[in-house]
Amino acid sequence: RRLLQMASATGTTSFLTGSTYGFADSATATSVKLGGPQAMVVSAIPSGGHPAGTLYFSDSTQTIRKADSGTGAVTTIAGITANMPTATTDTLATDKAVGTEAGFNRPRGIALYNSDSEIVVCDYNNHVARGVALTGTYAVTRLVGGLGNSPPTYGYTFGAALAAARLKNPHAVAFADSVGLISM
Repeated sequence: RRLLQMASATGTTSFLTGSTYGFADSATATSVKLGGPQAMVVSAIPSGGHPAGTLYFSDSTQTIRKADSGTGAVTTIAGITANMPTATTDTLATDKAVGTEAGFNRPRGIALYNSDSEIVVCDYNNHVARGVALTGTYAVTRLVGGLGNSPPTYGYTFGAALAAARLKNPHAVAFADSVGLISM
């Protein structure tokens, strides 16, 4: 499991980070272990102490991680790796002030939001879209969708307030100006 980067001017690829399957953050690119990156986005502007060009990605290890595009160092910013949640343990998927205390259940699509100060994550099996702040302790908050029921509340409701809206397996998200799109 590796991430490669491509130089757009030349079309050449080079190694960025990763080694074998698993989970391990590291300042050394060849020591990083990845489960399976699902979606990624690169910041265009500096935010929260992170330089422009920082790569953020959802990983099949139920985490949201960031990679330094210069060194390949990887750090987990959100998600519990020691206790990966399942659809029956959605109580882990609550708002948390510290990102690494927030549970995800198959995080998928991600997008930068709010002037690159936050990431929106499609939390597929929890049927919600969640925000991860890119400052401080990477607080995680629910943005759209029902949460807290077991099994998770899902379905399709439109026209309701964002927190009351229902989603079913959101897997992609994008923003254009002030409009957000979530694919289910």
